[in-house]
Amino acid sequence: MLVAAAGAALEIPPLLPAVLAGDVVFGAAIPWLVVGLISLAQRVTPPELQGRVYAAVETLITTPQTISIALGAALITVTGYQTLLLAMAATIALAAIYLLTRPEQRQAARRRTRTAATTSPASQRTHTTPVLPGNGHTAGPLDSAGAPSQTAPGT
Repeated sequence: MLVAAAGAALEIPPLLPAVLAGDVVFGAAIPWLVVGLISLAQRVTPPELQGRVYAAVETLITTPQTISIALGAALITVTGYQTLLLAMAATIALAAIYLLTRPEQRQAARRRTRTAATTSPASQRTHTTPVLPGNGHTAGPLDSAGAPSQTAPGT
C-alpha cells in the first residue's frame, strides 16, 4: 500500500517525468493490492462459500470505484487534481501505516498457516510400500516423497 501511496504522491507535481513515474509505480502496486485482497478472501473462506464471497468482494470493490469516479469528477472542478491526489496519497498511506502496526493480525495469519500445513491431507499421508500387481511382491523401499527408491536393496 505504501507503494501505491508513493505513486500517487509522485503524480502531484505538474512535471511530466514525475507524473509518468507515479503512473508506473501506482500501476505496479495495483496487482499487489488486488492479489492480496483475493488471497485473503480465499484463505479465510471455506471452499464451499468462496464463490459467494468472491462476488461480495467484487461488489465491495467496484461499487466504491464507481461512486469515486462520479465524486472525483465533481470534486476536481472545485478543488483541482493536485488536492485530490494529495488526499488519495494520504489516505492510502494512513491505511498502510495502520495495517503495518497490527502485529496481532500478522501473528494470527502465521498461526493459521502453520495449522493448515500440519492438518493438510498431504502432511497426514502415510508412506507405505506399494504392492506390485500380479505377484503380490512389494516394490521395495520408498523415498521421502513416497516414490520407489532408486537405490539398490541392501545399500
